[in-house]
Amino acid sequence: MYVAAWLPWRLKMAIGKGLGLLAWRFAKRRRHITDTNIALCFPEKNAEQQRQLVKDSFIANGIGLVETATGWCRDGESLRHRVAYIGEEHMARAQARGKGVIIVGVHFSSLDLGGALHALFSLPMRSIARTIILCLSAL
Repeated sequence: MYVAAWLPWRLKMAIGKGLGLLAWRFAKRRRHITDTNIALCFPEKNAEQQRQLVKDSFIANGIGLVETATGWCRDGESLRHRVAYIGEEHMARAQARGKGVIIVGVHFSSLDLGGALHALFSLPMRSIARTIILCLSAL
């Protein structure tokens, strides 16, 4: 993962896409689960559209793996030119008033990279997480 973090961005994206396509092709159990979830969530889409969504989600996860490596192993400064921080003025205003801000996010594969990029703006930050266990029989 360390080596992947230092590759040129386009190469990283190509490798991530390749990893996703490999997983889509060979991780049959995971693909079956994804097929089922996509079919349940998007019944209005035809079979080809659903198949493309499944494939795209595997590609996105492969790219996310490479992005995670970047978040773990690279200084965020090297990615500053790729970031647009929208709403920074709200954070600064709250900080000037001595207030904190709660940012709610979900655990996508890019969470680690997002944290590293957020740190570029010198805003003090703490992370908390809670494991959520869903019981399908309760739904």
